[in-house]
Amino acid sequence: MLDATVHGLPCWLGSPAAKRERSPVDVLPFETLQELHQADDSHAKVEQGRLEGTVGARTVRFNELVAQIAAEPETAQKPLKLVAKAAAEVSQGAGLDQVLSPEEGRARIGKYATPTKVEDWAGSLAGPTELERDFGVARSTLHTWQKQGAVIGLLVGVRKHTFPTEQFVDGRPVAGLAAIVKAIGNLRVAWLWLREPNPGFAGVTPLARLKAGATDKVVEMAHSNFADA
Repeated sequence: MLDATVHGLPCWLGSPAAKRERSPVDVLPFETLQELHQADDSHAKVEQGRLEGTVGARTVRFNELVAQIAAEPETAQKPLKLVAKAAAEVSQGAGLDQVLSPEEGRARIGKYATPTKVEDWAGSLAGPTELERDFGVARSTLHTWQKQGAVIGLLVGVRKHTFPTEQFVDGRPVAGLAAIVKAIGNLRVAWLWLREPNPGFAGVTPLARLKAGATDKVVEMAHSNFADA
């Protein structure tokens, strides 16, 4: 058996103090060096074995956990249960009244509706005689524009048509009316839409945008506003 102090011998031999104290012929015997080497080798093997044992044990435990999880049966997710902090307040209304027939519904709406003159929402109007006298539009030309859908005429009474004067610029209907009427499908609705401020034009009326030359944009807006109509 080697003395415990022998293990520190190689380090001491390499220190400056040892170099000063040793003489050039101060050399350890071969047998002592061989024993020191064997002792260091044994110590390294012990440490390696201890590490391998630790890693192996952890690997075995990990595999056991994986196998345990895989063997557990799959369970359906449980629904969440809401718990009220206090008793729910039960409210009861009067419920729905009797369903009305279409005839009764129209009759009741008629009682609330207020008759409105066409001039109140359509603006200044003129008949064929006034248009020819004040705007220089011949009756035959006006009739042609009507057939082409290039001018908006509003029916007043049974057969008489009257024409909003705001649609005319220099004796002609503003460009784009035919496309807008086609997109909307109703003359009255089209003219009402043209005179109402439109959010798509920052509050400006589509008619004003038409007169400013933005025909394509106004027609596109009409298609967009009445796409589901």
